[in-house]
Amino acid sequence: NQATQFFTLYSSNGDIIGMFDDSKSLKFGHADDAVGTNYEDVLVITSDNRVGIGESSPDQLLHLKNSSGSQILLQRTSADTSSILGAINFGASDGDEYLATIISQHDGATDSAYLAFQTEVTGGAKAERMRITSDGNVIIGSTSSKASNVGSSARGLTIANATTPVLSLWDTTNAGYHSHFYQVEGNSFIRSSGS
Repeated sequence: NQATQFFTLYSSNGDIIGMFDDSKSLKFGHADDAVGTNYEDVLVITSDNRVGIGESSPDQLLHLKNSSGSQILLQRTSADTSSILGAINFGASDGDEYLATIISQHDGATDSAYLAFQTEVTGGAKAERMRITSDGNVIIGSTSSKASNVGSSARGLTIANATTPVLSLWDTTNAGYHSHFYQVEGNSFIRSSGS
C-alpha cells in the first residue's frame, strides 16, 4: 500500500521499479506487480537530501542497511605497487576542505596495502600521523617501522618524534596513576607517577 504516486516507473513486465510519492521522496525499488504488491525500497532520496540504500528513512546524508551488515568498497581500476586504493576525507567547505584523511595505498606489491591516518595542525599542512602496515606494524610519527630491528619477523609499535618520542599509559579511573616510556638522545627512560 503505497502513498499517492506522482509518477511511477514500471519494468517491461509491469512491475514497479520506482516512484515519486507524496512524502516528496524519490524511491527506487521492486514489487511483484503494477499495484505494488510486496513493494520494497532499494534506494530512497528524501526531501531533505538524504540517501538511503536498503533504508527507507535515512538518518544521515548517506544511510546503508543490509541484513548481513553494510559494507563500502573503494577500489582503483588497476593495481600497482605504490598507488592510492581509496581515501575518506574530512573538512569544512567554507574553510579547509581537507583537514583529515583516512587513506589506503599499495604497500610495495600489488597484493599488499597499508592504512594511514593524516591530520592537519593549525597553521600547518596535512601530514601522515599513523600507519598500519601490510604486515601488521603500527607506526606513529613516521612511515617506517623499527620493529624489524629486533628480528625479521618482529611486529610491534613504533613511535617516532624529532625530539622526545613518548609512550604514555594512563589509568582513567585513577587519574593520578600514569607511566611514560620515552627516549632522549638515544637513552631510554621509564617514569611512573601515582596519587
